Amino acid sequence: MIDTREPEILRFALATALDEAKITTIHHVLPAGDYRLHPREGCCLLVERKEQSDLSSSIINGRLFTQMDKLLAFKRDSDGGEVMLILLVEGPPFPKRGRVRSGGSPGVHPNSLRGTLLSLQRRGIFVLYSEGTSDTIQTILWLYRRFRHEDERKRDGNTN
Repeated sequence: MIDTREPEILRFALATALDEAKITTIHHVLPAGDYRLHPREGCCLLVERKEQSDLSSSIINGRLFTQMDKLLAFKRDSDGGEVMLILLVEGPPFPKRGRVRSGGSPGVHPNSLRGTLLSLQRRGIFVLYSEGTSDTIQTILWLYRRFRHEDERKRDGNTN
């Protein structure tokens, strides 16, 4: 599922890539996350995508933790099975120097960003990075394939 509130160009590009990979897509308003993938029976991947500037502003205004709480509530309320929560950050993780800027805001100090990401990981939310839109699409496809065939890898002794 792809949240209909995602930018149209990204929704279209991701849906096209998923369709080409023979993965069914549904566009829907999601209560949590931007993408919900079901690569196999009993497995759900819930992905929240953030551009670096949006990550910075959502840390400053507190929106990030509200969104992450929704991911955690989805996992808690799920009917069993494996639920993986992922924050996918588009763009460079940290500036070469100075603060991570967001529009006209003063920005977030790199140590605040590190602390926030560590806090999310300690709560069970995995953090991945992509270089931009096309890499985000490839990362989502990779996640789907990775978890689709996880049982086969475990059976074959391959944990990569």
